[in-house]
Amino acid sequence: MAALNPNWKRSTRAIVASIGMLFLLLTIVSGSTPPPGKTAPAPKPRAEKPKPLPKPAPKPREPQPEPAPLIDYKVVKQVTDEIVLIAVDPVNRNENDMKTLGSQLHDNYASGDFARVSVYDDEKAAELWDKIVDDTATPEEENFYDQHYIAQYNKNKNTGLDQFFYFLQGPNGPTVTINY
Repeated sequence: MAALNPNWKRSTRAIVASIGMLFLLLTIVSGSTPPPGKTAPAPKPRAEKPKPLPKPAPKPREPQPEPAPLIDYKVVKQVTDEIVLIAVDPVNRNENDMKTLGSQLHDNYASGDFARVSVYDDEKAAELWDKIVDDTATPEEENFYDQHYIAQYNKNKNTGLDQFFYFLQGPNGPTVTINY
């Protein structure tokens, strides 16, 4: 037979491949349909996806206290990058406003390493700073300066100092210190 057909190897391979494909198809088909005369079993019911639980109703928001109003101030003099002299309105010379101003300055200088902010309730007192530091102020100017110098904010990131103190009766009166 090999002598009659010189391509018998190729023909044999094609026949074997065809038989393999037929076997594969029959296996696939026989798994999906029942043999003749038999009925297919009823499909199993699929488990239903669990329904998500209803979300609880959002809780009513607690009324939030109104944020403290910011204290307006004017930069009277920027002595250096770290030393600033500011003036507030004299009506802010009270405990609540000083606490608010302290928090405000703390927030304003949060990213800096150093700060020294002197607070006055009169711009003219802040303008006397150079004379006070140079010790060239007259006694009257010193007295005026002391009457209107009401608070100080200091920050030194290296030492951990971060505080605001105020003295509503002047620097020689009682002092309240707030550490942040």
